[in-house]
Amino acid sequence: MCFGVWCPFVLLGVVVHRSLAIAFLFCAACRSGDASIAVVKTPPDVTIVSPPGGGDFEEGVVIDFEARVNDDVDALESLVLIWSSDIDGELLSGGQASADGTVVFATANLSGGYTHTVRLDAIDSDALAGNATVAVNIVSLPDLPDISVVQPGSGQSGQEGQAFEFVAQVSDAHDLPEALLVEFETDQVEGVFCDPTPDETGKASCEATLSPGVHALTYTVEDSEGFTGAGTTYFTVVAATEIDDDGDGWTETQGDCDDTNPNINPGVPEFENGLDDNCDGEVDESTDSYDDDGDGYSENEGDCDDTDVEINPGQDEICDNDVDENCDDSLEAVDAIGCQTYYLDYDGDGFGSSESECLCGPDGYYTVVNSNDCYDENADASPTQGGYFTVSRGDGSYDYDCDGSETKYDTSSGDCSWFAWSCTATTGWSSGVPSCGDSSNYVTDCSVCGVIGTSCCAQTSASTQACK
Repeated sequence: MCFGVWCPFVLLGVVVHRSLAIAFLFCAACRSGDASIAVVKTPPDVTIVSPPGGGDFEEGVVIDFEARVNDDVDALESLVLIWSSDIDGELLSGGQASADGTVVFATANLSGGYTHTVRLDAIDSDALAGNATVAVNIVSLPDLPDISVVQPGSGQSGQEGQAFEFVAQVSDAHDLPEALLVEFETDQVEGVFCDPTPDETGKASCEATLSPGVHALTYTVEDSEGFTGAGTTYFTVVAATEIDDDGDGWTETQGDCDDTNPNINPGVPEFENGLDDNCDGEVDESTDSYDDDGDGYSENEGDCDDTDVEINPGQDEICDNDVDENCDDSLEAVDAIGCQTYYLDYDGDGFGSSESECLCGPDGYYTVVNSNDCYDENADASPTQGGYFTVSRGDGSYDYDCDGSETKYDTSSGDCSWFAWSCTATTGWSSGVPSCGDSSNYVTDCSVCGVIGTSCCAQTSASTQACK
């Protein structure tokens, strides 16, 4: 029997021609004195271990086949395996041997009333085939309900976590399809995973999610008389870790740590983006975002020497050395070890405010070692000020000499007095002493006035009160 390209007759021809070619080369080597010997590749060795040949099995019963394969070159898992029957043709193509060469196959699909020669072909990478056969007699049972696997079909597979529709077609000579009992079962941990009720056409289906791996599925049907029928097939559920979801050529099993992002996999370089691009467990290594010396700071976080754990923005600066320990572009930073307190002299009058910094030396506005200035935004305001001012120092206060009070320049009151037909003037404010910065009339002199010259009139000028 010929299965696709694996026809025994053709394979035999390949072996014969190969042997003749090898013999010719060997003889040629003998004539030329060449001592090298060509290696002859042999077909895989195949042995069917069970069931024993000639056994009887009832129609619809699951038959477990076990075989052993061996090959002198190829890995046993890589051999192409094909199970077939001389009655029903190809039963399974593409199965896989285990590492020790064990091959298992189960089927309940052999036609009743025949003695089947079941054959296993094993084909290696050189297209050399070995095979073995076993005879099994399938005894027909009368009036058995019939079940055939519709889905999964040959070659269909599912994915972990995704529901798949399993479908069978059932019928019985006596019972309506709706009266038949149907079960779908796997040889994996789920066991019986579905018991669908057929519709009037005999279609029985359900959706289910199965675990990853190769499932040997058995579909069974039972009629009202207790007779059963079965159908088998194989269904592979691919593990989610074996699926390249983002199409970047890497699965999770192969090391893809984010299979939703095609730009993240072990084959890409690391970028400075806060992600583990190459899936090595490190983020942004070999970039300025990575803390090379392990001191808690990267170049992007201000580490000016990422090879020295003692140099980073978290270190204390030391006065009077040539190392920028805290990476502030200054060799003598604020609060450095050995620093002195300097006060802010913003107005440059030699007196500082209460704001201070500990520095290795004067820096910027921090230039004085006292905090005696009462208002550091006006150079006229200082403890040594002796002058008076008619405008506030800048904050509404007129305390220019920093004594804690506003001292008025003039607090006198002015007046005119009439005596002996003459006027006497007292200089001062005519209407009360004004506040600092306020303007009022100031009596500077007096003169005789009135209709007959019997009154005094004050002569005033506008003046502003000065304070310090």
